[in-house]
Amino acid sequence: MTDRHAAAWQRISKLGRDKYVLIYGVLLWGILLTAVTSAIQFVLTQNASDADALSLRYLIARFIVFGVIGFFIANARWLKLQRKYGDNAGQQPKPSRR
Repeated sequence: MTDRHAAAWQRISKLGRDKYVLIYGVLLWGILLTAVTSAIQFVLTQNASDADALSLRYLIARFIVFGVIGFFIANARWLKLQRKYGDNAGQQPKPSRR
Protein backbone atom coordinates (compact mmCIF):
# COMPACT_ATOMS: atom_id res chain seq x y z
CA MET A 1 0.00 0.00 0.00
CA THR A 2 1.16 3.48 -0.77
CA ASP A 3 0.91 6.86 0.83
CA ARG A 4 -2.14 7.42 -1.36
CA HIS A 5 -3.92 4.54 0.40
CA ALA A 6 -2.91 5.89 3.80
CA ALA A 7 -4.22 9.33 2.88
CA ALA A 8 -7.49 7.84 1.65
CA TRP A 9 -7.86 5.89 4.88
CA GLN A 10 -7.11 9.02 6.91
CA ARG A 11 -9.96 10.82 5.10
CA ILE A 12 -12.39 7.89 5.42
CA SER A 13 -11.55 7.22 9.06
CA LYS A 14 -12.78 10.72 9.95
CA LEU A 15 -16.31 9.37 9.42
CA GLY A 16 -15.92 7.24 12.50
CA ARG A 17 -16.54 3.56 12.85
CA ASP A 18 -20.33 3.73 13.19
CA LYS A 19 -20.88 5.87 10.08
CA TYR A 20 -18.35 3.84 8.09
CA VAL A 21 -20.09 0.57 8.91
CA LEU A 22 -23.51 2.06 8.20
CA ILE A 23 -22.57 3.64 4.86
CA TYR A 24 -20.10 1.12 3.43
CA GLY A 25 -21.56 -1.97 5.06
CA VAL A 26 -25.26 -1.84 5.69
CA LEU A 27 -26.27 0.56 2.94
CA LEU A 28 -23.72 -0.14 0.21
CA TRP A 29 -23.56 -3.93 0.57
CA GLY A 30 -27.25 -4.17 1.40
CA ILE A 31 -28.45 -2.16 -1.57
CA LEU A 32 -25.98 -3.61 -4.07
CA LEU A 33 -26.53 -7.24 -3.17
CA THR A 34 -30.30 -6.78 -2.99
CA ALA A 35 -30.29 -5.21 -6.46
CA VAL A 36 -28.02 -7.88 -7.96
CA THR A 37 -29.87 -10.86 -6.53
CA SER A 38 -33.25 -9.36 -7.41
CA ALA A 39 -32.13 -8.68 -10.99
CA ILE A 40 -30.84 -12.24 -11.33
CA GLN A 41 -34.07 -13.63 -9.95
CA PHE A 42 -36.11 -11.40 -12.26
CA VAL A 43 -34.20 -12.62 -15.31
CA LEU A 44 -34.39 -16.27 -14.28
CA THR A 45 -38.09 -16.23 -13.34
CA GLN A 46 -39.33 -13.83 -15.99
CA ASN A 47 -41.45 -16.48 -17.70
CA ALA A 48 -42.18 -18.51 -14.58
CA SER A 49 -45.58 -18.57 -12.96
CA ASP A 50 -44.16 -17.21 -9.68
CA ALA A 51 -45.49 -13.66 -9.89
CA ASP A 52 -44.70 -13.01 -6.21
CA ALA A 53 -40.97 -13.57 -6.72
CA LEU A 54 -40.06 -9.89 -6.48
CA SER A 55 -42.59 -8.65 -3.98
CA LEU A 56 -41.78 -5.88 -1.54
CA ARG A 57 -41.64 -8.43 1.27
CA TYR A 58 -38.79 -10.32 -0.42
CA LEU A 59 -36.92 -7.12 -1.22
CA ILE A 60 -37.10 -5.99 2.40
CA ALA A 61 -36.00 -9.41 3.65
CA ARG A 62 -33.06 -9.42 1.23
CA PHE A 63 -32.02 -5.92 2.26
CA ILE A 64 -32.07 -6.92 5.93
CA VAL A 65 -30.07 -10.11 5.36
CA PHE A 66 -27.53 -8.46 3.06
CA GLY A 67 -27.34 -5.41 5.33
CA VAL A 68 -26.37 -7.66 8.25
CA ILE A 69 -23.76 -9.38 6.08
CA GLY A 70 -22.48 -5.96 5.01
CA PHE A 71 -22.28 -4.89 8.65
CA PHE A 72 -19.88 -7.72 9.44
CA ILE A 73 -17.82 -7.18 6.29
CA ALA A 74 -17.44 -3.42 6.87
CA ASN A 75 -16.69 -3.93 10.56
CA ALA A 76 -13.93 -6.43 9.77
CA ARG A 77 -12.54 -4.12 7.08
CA TRP A 78 -12.55 -1.16 9.49
CA LEU A 79 -10.60 -3.17 12.07
CA LYS A 80 -8.11 -4.36 9.46
CA LEU A 81 -7.49 -0.88 8.05
CA GLN A 82 -7.36 0.69 11.49
CA ARG A 83 -4.77 -1.87 12.56
CA LYS A 84 -2.79 -1.29 9.36
CA TYR A 85 -2.87 2.51 9.24
CA GLY A 86 -4.34 3.62 12.55
CA ASP A 87 -2.94 6.88 13.78
CA ASN A 88 0.18 6.30 11.72
CA ALA A 89 -1.39 7.18 8.37
CA GLY A 90 1.25 8.52 6.04
CA GLN A 91 4.04 6.54 7.69
CA GLN A 92 5.39 3.24 6.51
CA PRO A 93 3.13 0.32 7.56
CA LYS A 94 4.62 -2.19 9.95
CA PRO A 95 5.70 -5.46 8.38
CA SER A 96 3.40 -8.33 9.22
CA ARG A 97 4.63 -11.24 11.33
CA ARG A 98 4.11 -14.31 9.23
